[in-house]
Amino acid sequence: MKDFIIFLNTEHETKPVVKVKEARIEELRTYPGSSYFSRELEVVIDGKLMYLGEHPAYNAFKYEVTYYPRISRSVRKRITASAEFTLWQIKESPLVTAFDVPRAVARIGVALVSMMLYGNPFAMKPINITRKDFIRLKELIQTKRGKLTRIHVKRRGIFGKVELTASNIKVGLEEEYPNIDFNELLRNASIIHSLGFSLFPPAVERLISFRITRWGGGQIYSPSEPSDYEILIVMDLLKEAFFPGLV
Repeated sequence: MKDFIIFLNTEHETKPVVKVKEARIEELRTYPGSSYFSRELEVVIDGKLMYLGEHPAYNAFKYEVTYYPRISRSVRKRITASAEFTLWQIKESPLVTAFDVPRAVARIGVALVSMMLYGNPFAMKPINITRKDFIRLKELIQTKRGKLTRIHVKRRGIFGKVELTASNIKVGLEEEYPNIDFNELLRNASIIHSLGFSLFPPAVERLISFRITRWGGGQIYSPSEPSDYEILIVMDLLKEAFFPGLV
């Protein structure tokens, strides 16, 4: 499984230029206006972002960081963790993607990507996926003969939570629960927390299944170790659904 978080590059129409090959968290702490990241900077201790190079579809970065992981409140002494993560700035797309990294830690890494490409940490921001975005994504997947495989929504009322996972991701929820109108469920939900899908893209021999949440976090469930090409298929689907004017 591959975890990911997508962020919005507000400067995506401006061609990025790698201004420096390395950016450090200490530089972000002293940058004017860095209080914008105050909550996340309480989580990270130290680290740096390094430019790995340009690929045909993205610019790659390595993010080395020491941080405070989320642990049980019963643990009195605060522990630290050090790790390396990968981030992509996807070309011709408003998406920046962080892989297998905690949310607050990713936020700082993406700010460093912004500093490296645009000279300031504010060009890349957390994304908010709306009801219309989710509905467009479902419609897009289904035009490609994909399936809705997971749904987590909140309806109005006491018994408002609906959370379902297809027992067979090749079949999907709509075939498994034919008495549920999932389109109406999405239209009437007060909150759409997440949706999951599966599909066989053209020229790919393996089934791709993934989930996306309303704050931009998600998982690619299959293949368990997706190739770069398979990851980019998911990112392109998200771009096409969430930013239809850019396609």
